[in-house]
Amino acid sequence: GNLMADKDIRRLVEAIVDYLEWEKTIKANGAHRPVTRDSLILIDFLRFAARNELVWEEMFTLHTLKDREKAKTLQRFFKTGPGEYGEGDFFLGIPVPRLRKLSKECGETDLGEVEALIESSVHEERLLALLILIRKYNREDEAGKKRIYGLYLKNTPTINSWDLVDLSAEHIVGAWLAGGNREKLYRLAKSKSLWERRIAIVATFHDIKRGRPDH
Repeated sequence: GNLMADKDIRRLVEAIVDYLEWEKTIKANGAHRPVTRDSLILIDFLRFAARNELVWEEMFTLHTLKDREKAKTLQRFFKTGPGEYGEGDFFLGIPVPRLRKLSKECGETDLGEVEALIESSVHEERLLALLILIRKYNREDEAGKKRIYGLYLKNTPTINSWDLVDLSAEHIVGAWLAGGNREKLYRLAKSKSLWERRIAIVATFHDIKRGRPDH
């Protein structure tokens, strides 16, 4: 059959999380309830996700960590309103240290699944993907590093916020181009995209921090 759209998966994840939070409250109050239709829907969803190799585990974990009040603050801070630079971006309100910790737990995630997260409309899912990529990059051989570098540049349209760039460009683009050909950096620096120009700037930090500002 046809795969569910990403937005539909995300809505279902949110619905499941809300249901589980409600069920936890019920149990805390001493009530008992048998297996319900909602529980069966949850099981069916997880089976569906596993069959189709979706990144449900990462998505589900992130949505259980969400903080609605903090998310509202981040929506304003990152200028996500109409006409602003972050228009349309959606936040869950998860702090970066928690995402770093989660990236360690997701270190074995397949690159295809990581790329699916990079394409997400949820800010923290994209940031988690980049943090996973950095960890993978540091463990890979030359061929693996090149693949991750290529995947990063392929997805610059969704690496579209200052924190996403600042936490990743140095460690992937900068690391791959360290001491080498600067032609790609020059092309990025001349890009019409604000974020690709920022990637070019931040990538130079890799050499600068190592005392090689002219490389």
